[in-house]
Amino acid sequence: MRLGVESDSISSAGRAAHDIGLAAILGGNLFARVGMHPAVAEVSDPRERGKVVNCAWARYGVVNGAGLAAVVAGRQALRADGAGRRRPAHRRRSDRGRGQ
Repeated sequence: MRLGVESDSISSAGRAAHDIGLAAILGGNLFARVGMHPAVAEVSDPRERGKVVNCAWARYGVVNGAGLAAVVAGRQALRADGAGRRRPAHRRRSDRGRGQ
């Protein structure tokens, strides 16, 4: 008897990890561009401004790193499952001359 995880579960978990990781990365960068950097411009001393921005990015670096790891892990799960390699119903141009 063989025990294992169903292919759909791996594919769903991989896709979810990938999407959550992308959301963390893109959401943080969007917040920085739209919210944090314009707000920090109100700080009059450039050195203080730099300290605040560097501190914020250092804290968010953990989330960014975890998001990147989730993207890579999710992509690997999808590749292992074969979800990323499904061929379309029509043959690809490169396969036409090979008799496949």
